[in-house]
Amino acid sequence: MAVPTEPDPTTLDARHSGTAGASLNAAKVERLLRQAVSNVGPLGGTKFVPLRADRRPAPVREITPLVSDPVRPAFVAPENWGKTRDTARGRRLIILRGEPGHGRAAAALRLLLQPSHRPIFDLDRDVDLHQLPQWLDDDVTGDTPLPLRDGFALCEPSGGADLAGWMLHQLTGALARRDARMVVTVGIDRALDDDVVRDYVVTLGRPQPHAVILASHLRWRLGRRPDAGANAADRILADAATREIIRGAVTDDAPVKLVADLAVMIDQEFDGAAVDLDRLAERVAERWAGDFDIWFGALPDVRSRSFAIALAVLNGLPYDDVVRAARLLADRLDGPPQVVTDGTPMLWQPWRDPFADARHKRLRLLCARTRQIMILGDFGYTAIEIVEYIDGGRPETVLEHVWHEYQLHRSLLDWLRDALSGDPSEGVRIWAGTALGRFATYAFDLVHGTALQALAVDADRRRRDVVAYALRLPARDARLLPLVRRLANRLHGNPAAPLGQATSARLHAVALGPLDVDPVLEKLDRLAILDDHRIAWSIADSLADLIVQDEDVNAPLVLHRIADWLGDRRRNRVAQWAFHLLAQSLRTDVETKAYAQWMVWPGLLLLADQRSELRPLLIGIWDRVLNTGTFPDRVEAAIDNWASWAESYSEVRTAFARLLTAIAGTSPRTRALVLRHVARWTEPENLFPMRATADAVKHSLRRNDVP
Repeated sequence: MAVPTEPDPTTLDARHSGTAGASLNAAKVERLLRQAVSNVGPLGGTKFVPLRADRRPAPVREITPLVSDPVRPAFVAPENWGKTRDTARGRRLIILRGEPGHGRAAAALRLLLQPSHRPIFDLDRDVDLHQLPQWLDDDVTGDTPLPLRDGFALCEPSGGADLAGWMLHQLTGALARRDARMVVTVGIDRALDDDVVRDYVVTLGRPQPHAVILASHLRWRLGRRPDAGANAADRILADAATREIIRGAVTDDAPVKLVADLAVMIDQEFDGAAVDLDRLAERVAERWAGDFDIWFGALPDVRSRSFAIALAVLNGLPYDDVVRAARLLADRLDGPPQVVTDGTPMLWQPWRDPFADARHKRLRLLCARTRQIMILGDFGYTAIEIVEYIDGGRPETVLEHVWHEYQLHRSLLDWLRDALSGDPSEGVRIWAGTALGRFATYAFDLVHGTALQALAVDADRRRRDVVAYALRLPARDARLLPLVRRLANRLHGNPAAPLGQATSARLHAVALGPLDVDPVLEKLDRLAILDDHRIAWSIADSLADLIVQDEDVNAPLVLHRIADWLGDRRRNRVAQWAFHLLAQSLRTDVETKAYAQWMVWPGLLLLADQRSELRPLLIGIWDRVLNTGTFPDRVEAAIDNWASWAESYSEVRTAFARLLTAIAGTSPRTRALVLRHVARWTEPENLFPMRATADAVKHSLRRNDVP
């Protein structure tokens, strides 16, 4: 007599009922990934170049408030500034020529900040100026273009960005078409042999005395502080000991930027009553070792440095997330609480004073800030408080400095792997993965062996996804791309580790999908024959990733692939599983004047409504999914998800009713199935009846006389 065996809990049949968790919001993940990658900066010493919606590189980065804010109120006009400004007024493009250290960059921003609300973007100094006019013209018509009437600053273009008269004429025309302005700064020693080029030149005068510039910057900075009394800057500058430190720091040929930086130092060492002169002297003495070394070296303890590192990893995420991560890192680096022995061993309480650091002091120390932003959460738009470095390049610098200067590799990797990769916050997991990716560009094997190898076979799929987030950054480096592919293929081809195969699906889509979608779909096609819900879930999330990466190109490819799988008995069940999850996870937030400026569309429904070539394909897929009856609970979850959004938004309801009517028209059996779902929405047992949606579908069926 055969002994009955327990069903394999990993199969699709074993997990067919209910919704057992939620699939990823793919659009949100893609947006967070792009933000996280831009947060940690460039590869190989070159500036990170963000991707525009058309997948082409945009050689710009928006000027950070750390740079632009002082230029507004604290700028001290150099000699002959009135003439310089009048000459530049009305011109779309000028070449600002001046001596090194005379504040050319600040003067360029000052000229561009008219009007003051104009967005300013910094151009990579290696930008190809011959191609820039075409890029500016194309950007105006892109899906997510830069703002019009913007300003562009190009400081000290490299030799590759050659200045030629005909090219400047073309660039001027492109700037005029977008009502923009541009300032190019060059040194006085730069040869300008073209007469046409010289027509664009505006000369910058000598700067005002250093004492005047320092006083202006210090007055502005202290004037923003509630703890600084009236005339605080003048009192500080009148102090003999302070003046002595300033004289030692600012030589006659010191650049203007150093003077502005000195004002920052004085501000940070001023406690509201006096400047800590010893600390100021120490920081000035270290100034020549580099601005960053001064800043990081000034952090007083492990907690402060842990916060600096945590903020570098999670820059731009909610303040509470960064605080929690910083405490976890400090616990690893700072050791256990101090034990004192006086008869009986005991802990010194409190071993860490929770009131030791006020938030405003910590932020000032770290040159960081908090601000309120609105995000779309599970229940709609909500306000959150994020924390970020004022200098947009600081996160990258912190990570690079800590990795190369301190023997903390395993501690950092363990922290990212154990503490942050399993964090409940999706943003924290994505940012942590991206930090692992940055470290992988320094030491790929070490990061893989210490963190990624274990995460790739973790039972928690959220932690497995971190591997894909991490390898997105190395995949963009030509030196490391072969290693990423080799790792992905090794996981893909190991049937003894199905969790690794699930990770390979995510890795191929997230890290390699932006490079070439066809090989990724081929790999997913191979995995789709496996009867394992963990792999099927990863396939579904990966298909969603591909769609949001490039909807125009990838959506037809993905939907055709699902339709093909539905007709293949070996892949039919995975196809249904994946489609159910796609129907729930893909959503599009559409701006509108109604519904508090936004409404939510199921992503596939919006494709069916706006892409006529995809509509028959989606109707056919829904018809097959409804009629198979393989996973009835998941079919209900998917169609009810769409109905819930339709109940909230009339535009979605109209499109949903129209699509269900078309699906019901494929056969009498399908019509009966549609009506069965519609009836459920208004049953007495339904705690959240969807009467408006049910009535809309019924009315559409009657009006179209669907048999």
